[in-house]
Amino acid sequence: MQRLPETKRQAQRWDITKHRYVGAGLCERCAAQAAWGHQDNAGGWHDLRPPCAGCASVVSGLPVRTTNPLWRKFSRPQDYKRNGAAPVTLGEAVEDAEHALIARELVRR
Repeated sequence: MQRLPETKRQAQRWDITKHRYVGAGLCERCAAQAAWGHQDNAGGWHDLRPPCAGCASVVSGLPVRTTNPLWRKFSRPQDYKRNGAAPVTLGEAVEDAEHALIARELVRR
């Protein structure tokens, strides 16, 4: 199966997610691993290296379990209640719209 190249939006989302984990106290390497776990089509949480000894205690304090028992994560932004934002259409997540954007970018090339 051929993987499509990463879009600019996907790269930006990964970078934002990584910086969020760095802000929570993870080292750059572990933050990158956690951001990769969130990434669509990246292999999920099973393919990640275990967190380093210094980050293991921070990871164990994160709020959401993952499919990998060594990792926990932040909840996803679309799970948060929005204050003053446009109404949310149930059943649509940020990732649902992303696939339409990817298709549109591929058509433009």
